[in-house]
Amino acid sequence: MQRLSSFIERFSLIKNQENPYENILIVLAFFLFPLFFLFNRYITNGFLAFFSVLALWHYIRYPSQLKNKNFDIASKMIIFAFSALFVGLLLAQIIRWDFHGSYIDYSSRILLGALVFIYLRNKKMEAGKILLYSLPLLIIIAFAVVIFDFMMGIPNIALGNAFDFNHIKFGNASLVCAFMTLLTVDAYGKDPIFIRAFKYLCYFLGLFLVLTSLSRGSWTAFPFLLMLWCFIEWKKQAKAQMFNFLLLHIAIVVLAYLFIPAIHDRIQQTIQNFSAYHTDPDTSIGLRLTIWHIAAILFIKSPLYGYADIAPFVNQPDIARFASQEARDLIVNAGPHNDIIRAALTGGILGLIGILSIYLIPIFVFAKRIFSPTPRIRFASQLGLFFVLGILICSFSEGMIFYTMRVTSFYTLLVAALAATALRKD
Repeated sequence: MQRLSSFIERFSLIKNQENPYENILIVLAFFLFPLFFLFNRYITNGFLAFFSVLALWHYIRYPSQLKNKNFDIASKMIIFAFSALFVGLLLAQIIRWDFHGSYIDYSSRILLGALVFIYLRNKKMEAGKILLYSLPLLIIIAFAVVIFDFMMGIPNIALGNAFDFNHIKFGNASLVCAFMTLLTVDAYGKDPIFIRAFKYLCYFLGLFLVLTSLSRGSWTAFPFLLMLWCFIEWKKQAKAQMFNFLLLHIAIVVLAYLFIPAIHDRIQQTIQNFSAYHTDPDTSIGLRLTIWHIAAILFIKSPLYGYADIAPFVNQPDIARFASQEARDLIVNAGPHNDIIRAALTGGILGLIGILSIYLIPIFVFAKRIFSPTPRIRFASQLGLFFVLGILICSFSEGMIFYTMRVTSFYTLLVAALAATALRKD
Protein backbone atom coordinates (compact mmCIF):
# COMPACT_ATOMS: atom_id res chain seq x y z
CA MET A 1 0.00 0.00 0.00
CA GLN A 2 2.85 2.35 0.83
CA ARG A 3 4.39 1.72 -2.60
CA LEU A 4 1.10 2.42 -4.34
CA SER A 5 0.69 5.61 -2.36
CA SER A 6 4.23 6.68 -3.29
CA PHE A 7 3.53 5.87 -6.96
CA ILE A 8 0.39 8.05 -6.92
CA GLU A 9 2.28 10.91 -5.31
CA ARG A 10 5.31 10.57 -7.59
CA PHE A 11 3.29 10.76 -10.81
CA SER A 12 0.84 13.36 -9.44
CA LEU A 13 -2.18 11.16 -10.15
CA ILE A 14 -3.86 12.78 -7.16
CA LYS A 15 -2.36 15.98 -5.82
CA ASN A 16 -4.38 16.10 -2.60
CA GLN A 17 -2.50 13.55 -0.47
CA GLU A 18 -4.96 13.48 2.41
CA ASN A 19 -6.34 9.97 3.03
CA PRO A 20 -3.80 7.99 0.97
CA TYR A 21 -5.82 4.76 1.15
CA GLU A 22 -8.80 6.56 -0.32
CA ASN A 23 -6.55 7.85 -3.10
CA ILE A 24 -5.39 4.32 -3.89
CA LEU A 25 -9.00 3.17 -4.23
CA ILE A 26 -9.79 6.10 -6.54
CA VAL A 27 -6.83 5.48 -8.86
CA LEU A 28 -7.32 1.71 -9.08
CA ALA A 29 -11.06 2.02 -9.67
CA PHE A 30 -10.68 4.74 -12.30
CA PHE A 31 -8.00 2.76 -14.14
CA LEU A 32 -10.17 -0.37 -14.21
CA PHE A 33 -13.56 1.14 -14.98
CA PRO A 34 -13.00 1.79 -18.75
CA LEU A 35 -11.83 -1.82 -19.20
CA PHE A 36 -15.26 -3.19 -18.32
CA PHE A 37 -17.30 -0.70 -20.36
CA LEU A 38 -17.74 -2.92 -23.42
CA PHE A 39 -18.05 -6.15 -21.50
CA ASN A 40 -20.29 -5.89 -18.44
CA ARG A 41 -23.13 -3.49 -17.69
CA TYR A 42 -23.29 -4.33 -13.98
CA ILE A 43 -19.62 -3.60 -13.28
CA THR A 44 -19.78 -0.35 -15.26
CA ASN A 45 -22.86 0.77 -13.34
CA GLY A 46 -21.16 -0.36 -10.14
CA PHE A 47 -18.18 1.94 -10.69
CA LEU A 48 -20.45 5.01 -10.76
CA ALA A 49 -22.14 3.76 -7.59
CA PHE A 50 -18.72 3.17 -6.00
CA PHE A 51 -17.46 6.70 -6.71
CA SER A 52 -20.77 8.19 -5.56
CA VAL A 53 -20.70 6.28 -2.26
CA LEU A 54 -17.02 7.15 -1.78
CA ALA A 55 -17.78 10.85 -2.35
CA LEU A 56 -20.79 10.74 -0.04
CA TRP A 57 -18.83 8.97 2.70
CA HIS A 58 -15.98 11.47 2.31
CA TYR A 59 -18.29 14.45 2.78
CA ILE A 60 -20.08 12.82 5.71
CA ARG A 61 -16.68 12.57 7.39
CA TYR A 62 -15.51 16.02 6.24
CA PRO A 63 -18.67 18.13 5.77
CA SER A 64 -16.72 21.38 5.90
CA GLN A 65 -15.14 20.56 2.50
CA LEU A 66 -18.55 20.85 0.85
CA LYS A 67 -18.52 24.52 1.82
CA ASN A 68 -15.64 25.17 -0.53
CA LYS A 69 -16.65 28.33 -2.36
CA ASN A 70 -13.75 28.24 -4.78
CA PHE A 71 -16.00 27.39 -7.74
CA ASP A 72 -15.50 29.35 -10.93
CA ILE A 73 -18.23 29.87 -13.53
CA ALA A 74 -17.19 26.80 -15.51
CA SER A 75 -17.44 24.53 -12.46
CA LYS A 76 -20.89 25.88 -11.66
CA MET A 77 -21.92 25.24 -15.27
CA ILE A 78 -20.79 21.61 -15.02
CA ILE A 79 -22.77 21.15 -11.78
CA PHE A 80 -25.81 22.67 -13.49
CA ALA A 81 -25.34 20.35 -16.50
CA PHE A 82 -25.39 17.26 -14.29
CA SER A 83 -28.46 18.50 -12.41
CA ALA A 84 -30.63 20.01 -15.15
CA LEU A 85 -32.09 16.82 -16.65
CA PHE A 86 -33.12 15.38 -13.28
CA VAL A 87 -34.72 18.64 -12.18
CA GLY A 88 -36.42 19.19 -15.55
CA LEU A 89 -37.94 15.71 -15.76
CA LEU A 90 -38.99 15.80 -12.11
CA LEU A 91 -40.75 19.15 -12.57
CA ALA A 92 -42.46 17.93 -15.74
CA GLN A 93 -43.74 14.85 -13.93
CA ILE A 94 -44.94 16.91 -10.97
CA ILE A 95 -46.84 19.22 -13.32
CA ARG A 96 -48.42 16.21 -15.07
CA TRP A 97 -48.78 14.48 -11.71
CA ASP A 98 -47.40 11.16 -12.89
CA PHE A 99 -44.08 9.50 -12.15
CA HIS A 100 -42.10 7.24 -14.48
CA GLY A 101 -39.36 5.36 -12.67
CA SER A 102 -37.01 4.73 -15.60
CA TYR A 103 -36.79 8.43 -16.54
CA ILE A 104 -35.89 9.33 -12.97
CA ASP A 105 -33.41 6.45 -12.89
CA TYR A 106 -31.47 7.71 -15.92
CA SER A 107 -31.48 11.33 -14.79
CA SER A 108 -30.61 10.51 -11.17
CA ARG A 109 -27.50 8.65 -12.35
CA ILE A 110 -26.48 11.75 -14.25
CA LEU A 111 -27.22 13.84 -11.14
CA LEU A 112 -24.64 11.77 -9.24
CA GLY A 113 -22.06 13.24 -11.60
CA ALA A 114 -22.30 16.58 -9.80
CA LEU A 115 -21.29 14.96 -6.49
CA VAL A 116 -18.48 12.96 -8.11
CA PHE A 117 -17.25 16.07 -9.96
CA ILE A 118 -17.01 18.11 -6.75
CA TYR A 119 -15.29 15.22 -4.96
CA LEU A 120 -12.66 14.54 -7.65
CA ARG A 121 -12.06 18.26 -8.17
CA ASN A 122 -11.28 18.66 -4.47
CA LYS A 123 -9.13 15.53 -4.63
CA LYS A 124 -7.21 17.12 -7.54
CA MET A 125 -7.14 13.88 -9.52
CA GLU A 126 -5.44 13.87 -12.92
CA ALA A 127 -7.76 11.63 -14.95
CA GLY A 128 -5.74 12.00 -18.15
CA LYS A 129 -2.64 10.27 -16.80
CA ILE A 130 -4.71 7.36 -15.51
CA LEU A 131 -6.42 6.93 -18.89
CA LEU A 132 -3.15 7.03 -20.87
CA TYR A 133 -2.87 3.24 -20.95
CA SER A 134 -6.28 2.00 -19.85
CA LEU A 135 -7.83 3.33 -23.09
CA PRO A 136 -5.39 1.52 -25.45
CA LEU A 137 -5.73 -1.59 -23.30
CA LEU A 138 -9.51 -1.45 -23.68
CA ILE A 139 -9.16 -1.46 -27.49
CA ILE A 140 -6.71 -4.37 -27.39
CA ILE A 141 -9.02 -6.46 -25.20
CA ALA A 142 -12.09 -5.65 -27.30
CA PHE A 143 -10.30 -6.54 -30.53
CA ALA A 144 -8.95 -9.79 -29.07
CA VAL A 145 -12.41 -10.85 -27.88
CA VAL A 146 -14.00 -10.08 -31.26
CA ILE A 147 -11.34 -12.05 -33.13
CA PHE A 148 -11.61 -14.96 -30.70
CA ASP A 149 -15.38 -14.85 -31.15
CA PHE A 150 -14.92 -15.03 -34.91
CA MET A 151 -12.37 -17.86 -34.76
CA MET A 152 -14.70 -19.89 -32.56
CA GLY A 153 -17.26 -19.79 -35.35
CA ILE A 154 -19.83 -17.44 -33.82
CA PRO A 155 -21.63 -16.00 -36.87
CA ASN A 156 -21.38 -12.40 -38.02
CA ILE A 157 -18.41 -10.67 -36.44
CA ALA A 158 -20.13 -7.34 -37.12
CA LEU A 159 -22.69 -7.92 -34.41
CA GLY A 160 -20.09 -8.09 -31.65
CA ASN A 161 -21.71 -11.18 -30.16
CA ALA A 162 -19.10 -11.44 -27.41
CA PHE A 163 -20.29 -8.20 -25.87
CA ASP A 164 -23.12 -7.21 -23.63
CA PHE A 165 -24.03 -4.52 -26.21
CA ASN A 166 -25.97 -4.39 -29.45
CA HIS A 167 -23.74 -3.85 -32.49
CA ILE A 168 -24.78 -0.21 -32.93
CA LYS A 169 -23.87 0.91 -29.42
CA PHE A 170 -20.74 -1.23 -29.59
CA GLY A 171 -19.65 0.68 -32.71
CA ASN A 172 -20.47 4.04 -31.14
CA ALA A 173 -18.51 3.19 -27.99
CA SER A 174 -15.58 1.86 -30.03
CA LEU A 175 -15.43 5.12 -32.00
CA VAL A 176 -15.05 7.43 -29.02
CA CYS A 177 -12.59 5.05 -27.33
CA ALA A 178 -10.50 4.85 -30.53
CA PHE A 179 -10.22 8.63 -30.90
CA MET A 180 -9.48 9.08 -27.21
CA THR A 181 -6.70 6.52 -27.66
CA LEU A 182 -5.36 8.54 -30.61
CA LEU A 183 -5.23 11.62 -28.37
CA THR A 184 -2.96 9.80 -25.91
CA VAL A 185 -0.11 9.94 -28.47
CA ASP A 186 2.45 12.47 -27.19
CA ALA A 187 -0.08 13.76 -24.66
CA TYR A 188 2.56 14.63 -22.05
CA GLY A 189 5.57 15.14 -24.30
CA LYS A 190 7.21 13.00 -26.96
CA ASP A 191 6.47 9.31 -26.50
CA PRO A 192 9.18 6.72 -27.23
CA ILE A 193 8.74 5.35 -30.73
CA PHE A 194 7.52 1.91 -29.61
CA ILE A 195 4.89 3.52 -27.33
CA ARG A 196 3.71 5.72 -30.19
CA ALA A 197 3.53 2.70 -32.49
CA PHE A 198 1.50 0.80 -29.86
CA LYS A 199 -0.99 3.65 -29.46
CA TYR A 200 -1.42 4.10 -33.22
CA LEU A 201 -1.95 0.35 -33.54
CA CYS A 202 -4.65 0.49 -30.89
CA TYR A 203 -6.33 3.38 -32.69
CA PHE A 204 -6.50 1.50 -35.98
CA LEU A 205 -7.73 -1.63 -34.24
CA GLY A 206 -10.46 0.54 -32.76
CA LEU A 207 -11.23 1.87 -36.24
CA PHE A 208 -11.56 -1.75 -37.42
CA LEU A 209 -14.11 -2.37 -34.66
CA VAL A 210 -16.04 0.73 -35.74
CA LEU A 211 -16.17 -0.33 -39.39
CA THR A 212 -17.17 -3.93 -38.70
CA SER A 213 -19.82 -2.93 -36.16
CA LEU A 214 -21.98 -1.65 -39.07
CA SER A 215 -23.06 1.24 -36.85
CA ARG A 216 -24.16 4.06 -39.13
CA GLY A 217 -24.14 6.49 -36.21
CA SER A 218 -20.43 5.90 -35.58
CA TRP A 219 -19.72 6.07 -39.33
CA THR A 220 -21.44 9.47 -39.41
CA ALA A 221 -19.51 10.77 -36.41
CA PHE A 222 -16.16 9.47 -37.68
CA PRO A 223 -15.33 12.23 -40.25
CA PHE A 224 -16.35 14.96 -37.79
CA LEU A 225 -14.00 13.62 -35.11
CA LEU A 226 -11.22 13.09 -37.64
CA MET A 227 -11.50 16.72 -38.82
CA LEU A 228 -11.53 17.88 -35.21
CA TRP A 229 -8.34 15.90 -34.58
CA CYS A 230 -6.73 17.55 -37.63
CA PHE A 231 -7.75 20.98 -36.33
CA ILE A 232 -6.19 20.30 -32.93
CA GLU A 233 -3.00 18.78 -34.36
CA TRP A 234 -2.56 21.27 -37.21
CA LYS A 235 0.19 23.27 -35.52
CA LYS A 236 2.00 20.24 -34.06
CA GLN A 237 2.03 17.83 -37.01
CA ALA A 238 4.01 18.19 -40.22
CA LYS A 239 1.54 18.98 -43.02
CA ALA A 240 2.80 16.17 -45.26
CA GLN A 241 2.52 13.71 -42.39
CA MET A 242 -1.06 14.80 -41.65
CA PHE A 243 -1.98 14.58 -45.33
CA ASN A 244 -0.63 11.03 -45.49
CA PHE A 245 -2.56 10.17 -42.33
CA LEU A 246 -5.80 11.37 -43.95
CA LEU A 247 -5.03 9.48 -47.16
CA LEU A 248 -4.54 6.33 -45.09
CA HIS A 249 -8.01 6.76 -43.60
CA ILE A 250 -9.55 7.27 -47.04
CA ALA A 251 -7.79 4.15 -48.32
CA ILE A 252 -9.01 2.10 -45.34
CA VAL A 253 -12.61 3.19 -45.87
CA VAL A 254 -12.51 2.54 -49.63
CA LEU A 255 -10.91 -0.89 -49.18
CA ALA A 256 -13.43 -1.79 -46.49
CA TYR A 257 -16.26 -0.82 -48.84
CA LEU A 258 -14.81 -2.82 -51.72
CA PHE A 259 -13.71 -5.97 -49.92
CA ILE A 260 -15.94 -6.42 -46.85
CA PRO A 261 -19.39 -7.46 -48.11
CA ALA A 262 -21.22 -6.55 -44.90
CA ILE A 263 -19.94 -2.95 -45.06
CA HIS A 264 -20.67 -2.66 -48.78
CA ASP A 265 -24.22 -3.98 -48.29
CA ARG A 266 -24.86 -1.72 -45.30
CA ILE A 267 -23.88 1.40 -47.26
CA GLN A 268 -25.90 0.36 -50.29
CA GLN A 269 -28.89 -0.37 -48.07
CA THR A 270 -28.63 3.09 -46.51
CA ILE A 271 -28.56 4.79 -49.92
CA GLN A 272 -31.55 2.74 -51.10
CA ASN A 273 -33.49 3.47 -47.90
CA PHE A 274 -33.06 7.22 -48.35
CA SER A 275 -33.93 7.20 -52.05
CA ALA A 276 -37.03 5.02 -51.50
CA TYR A 277 -38.40 6.90 -48.49
CA HIS A 278 -41.42 8.38 -50.28
CA THR A 279 -42.40 5.08 -51.90
CA ASP A 280 -41.38 2.67 -49.11
CA PRO A 281 -41.17 4.52 -45.76
CA ASP A 282 -41.03 1.39 -43.60
CA THR A 283 -37.32 0.68 -44.09
CA SER A 284 -34.72 1.06 -41.33
CA ILE A 285 -33.95 4.67 -42.29
CA GLY A 286 -37.53 5.43 -43.27
CA LEU A 287 -38.94 4.31 -39.93
CA ARG A 288 -36.52 6.59 -38.09
CA LEU A 289 -37.50 9.58 -40.21
CA THR A 290 -41.18 8.79 -39.66
CA ILE A 291 -40.94 8.41 -35.88
CA TRP A 292 -39.02 11.70 -35.67
CA HIS A 293 -41.87 13.30 -37.63
CA ILE A 294 -44.33 11.78 -35.15
CA ALA A 295 -42.24 13.08 -32.24
CA ALA A 296 -42.16 16.61 -33.69
CA ILE A 297 -45.96 16.69 -33.94
CA LEU A 298 -46.38 15.36 -30.39
CA PHE A 299 -43.89 17.87 -28.98
CA ILE A 300 -45.68 20.80 -30.65
CA LYS A 301 -48.95 19.64 -29.06
CA SER A 302 -47.46 19.47 -25.54
CA PRO A 303 -44.26 21.52 -25.42
CA LEU A 304 -44.33 22.51 -21.75
CA TYR A 305 -44.18 19.18 -19.93
CA GLY A 306 -44.32 16.38 -22.51
CA TYR A 307 -46.06 13.04 -22.04
CA ALA A 308 -46.15 10.25 -19.49
CA ASP A 309 -47.22 7.81 -22.21
CA ILE A 310 -47.45 8.65 -25.91
CA ALA A 311 -49.41 5.50 -26.84
CA PRO A 312 -52.88 7.15 -26.68
CA PHE A 313 -51.76 9.97 -28.97
CA VAL A 314 -49.95 8.23 -31.86
CA ASN A 315 -53.17 7.00 -33.48
CA GLN A 316 -54.66 10.44 -33.94
CA PRO A 317 -55.72 11.20 -37.56
CA ASP A 318 -52.99 13.75 -38.26
CA ILE A 319 -50.35 11.13 -37.40
CA ALA A 320 -52.10 8.03 -38.82
CA ARG A 321 -52.34 9.87 -42.13
CA PHE A 322 -48.60 9.55 -42.85
CA ALA A 323 -47.29 6.99 -40.31
CA SER A 324 -47.78 3.25 -40.73
CA GLN A 325 -48.86 1.05 -37.85
CA GLU A 326 -45.30 -0.31 -37.70
CA ALA A 327 -43.88 3.19 -37.22
CA ARG A 328 -46.46 4.04 -34.54
CA ASP A 329 -45.76 0.80 -32.68
CA LEU A 330 -42.02 1.42 -32.93
CA ILE A 331 -42.08 4.86 -31.30
CA VAL A 332 -44.32 3.56 -28.51
CA ASN A 333 -42.30 0.42 -27.77
CA ALA A 334 -38.74 1.51 -28.58
CA GLY A 335 -38.86 5.29 -28.39
CA PRO A 336 -37.61 7.75 -31.03
CA HIS A 337 -34.02 6.39 -31.12
CA ASN A 338 -32.66 9.82 -30.24
CA ASP A 339 -31.65 11.18 -26.81
CA ILE A 340 -32.73 14.76 -27.46
CA ILE A 341 -36.10 13.86 -28.94
CA ARG A 342 -36.86 11.37 -26.17
CA ALA A 343 -36.08 13.93 -23.46
CA ALA A 344 -38.26 16.49 -25.21
CA LEU A 345 -41.17 14.03 -25.44
CA THR A 346 -40.92 12.93 -21.80
CA GLY A 347 -40.19 16.31 -20.24
CA GLY A 348 -41.22 18.93 -22.75
CA ILE A 349 -39.11 22.08 -22.84
CA LEU A 350 -37.75 21.27 -19.37
CA GLY A 351 -36.48 17.90 -20.55
CA LEU A 352 -35.07 19.47 -23.71
CA ILE A 353 -33.10 22.02 -21.69
CA GLY A 354 -31.83 19.25 -19.43
CA ILE A 355 -30.57 16.94 -22.19
CA LEU A 356 -28.99 19.80 -24.15
CA SER A 357 -27.24 20.95 -20.97
CA ILE A 358 -25.58 17.59 -20.30
CA TYR A 359 -24.21 17.58 -23.85
CA LEU A 360 -23.57 21.20 -24.82
CA ILE A 361 -22.24 22.63 -21.54
CA PRO A 362 -19.37 20.09 -21.27
CA ILE A 363 -18.60 20.64 -24.97
CA PHE A 364 -18.36 24.41 -24.33
CA VAL A 365 -16.24 23.99 -21.19
CA PHE A 366 -13.84 21.50 -22.80
CA ALA A 367 -13.60 23.33 -26.15
CA LYS A 368 -12.37 26.51 -24.44
CA ARG A 369 -9.40 24.63 -22.97
CA ILE A 370 -8.15 22.31 -25.74
CA PHE A 371 -5.17 24.58 -26.45
CA SER A 372 -4.29 25.33 -22.83
CA PRO A 373 -0.54 25.59 -22.19
CA THR A 374 -0.98 23.32 -19.15
CA PRO A 375 -0.74 19.66 -20.32
CA ARG A 376 -3.17 18.43 -17.62
CA ILE A 377 -5.89 20.87 -18.69
CA ARG A 378 -5.24 20.50 -22.41
CA PHE A 379 -5.30 16.68 -22.46
CA ALA A 380 -8.34 16.31 -20.19
CA SER A 381 -10.23 18.88 -22.26
CA GLN A 382 -9.37 17.19 -25.55
CA LEU A 383 -10.46 13.80 -24.22
CA GLY A 384 -13.67 15.31 -22.87
CA LEU A 385 -14.48 17.17 -26.08
CA PHE A 386 -14.01 14.12 -28.31
CA PHE A 387 -15.95 11.89 -25.94
CA VAL A 388 -18.97 14.16 -25.48
CA LEU A 389 -19.12 15.27 -29.12
CA GLY A 390 -18.81 11.68 -30.34
CA ILE A 391 -21.60 10.45 -28.06
CA LEU A 392 -23.78 13.43 -29.04
CA ILE A 393 -23.47 12.78 -32.79
CA CYS A 394 -24.07 9.05 -32.33
CA SER A 395 -27.14 9.82 -30.18
CA PHE A 396 -28.88 11.45 -33.15
CA SER A 397 -29.64 8.03 -34.65
CA GLU A 398 -29.39 5.75 -31.61
CA GLY A 399 -30.30 6.60 -28.05
CA MET A 400 -27.21 6.65 -25.84
CA ILE A 401 -27.20 8.19 -22.34
CA PHE A 402 -31.01 8.32 -22.16
CA TYR A 403 -31.52 4.75 -23.40
CA THR A 404 -28.80 2.51 -21.94
CA MET A 405 -27.96 2.58 -18.22
CA ARG A 406 -24.39 1.45 -18.81
CA VAL A 407 -23.71 4.31 -21.25
CA THR A 408 -25.34 6.71 -18.77
CA SER A 409 -23.01 5.54 -15.98
CA PHE A 410 -19.90 5.58 -18.16
CA TYR A 411 -20.70 9.02 -19.60
CA THR A 412 -21.44 10.50 -16.18
CA LEU A 413 -18.30 9.23 -14.48
CA LEU A 414 -15.92 10.00 -17.35
CA VAL A 415 -17.23 13.54 -17.94
CA ALA A 416 -17.16 14.24 -14.18
CA ALA A 417 -13.55 13.04 -13.89
CA LEU A 418 -12.28 14.88 -16.98
CA ALA A 419 -14.08 18.09 -16.02
CA ALA A 420 -12.67 17.81 -12.49
CA THR A 421 -9.17 17.47 -13.94
CA ALA A 422 -9.58 20.36 -16.36
CA LEU A 423 -11.17 22.72 -13.81
CA ARG A 424 -9.39 21.91 -10.58
CA LYS A 425 -7.65 24.72 -8.73
CA ASP A 426 -4.07 23.93 -7.74
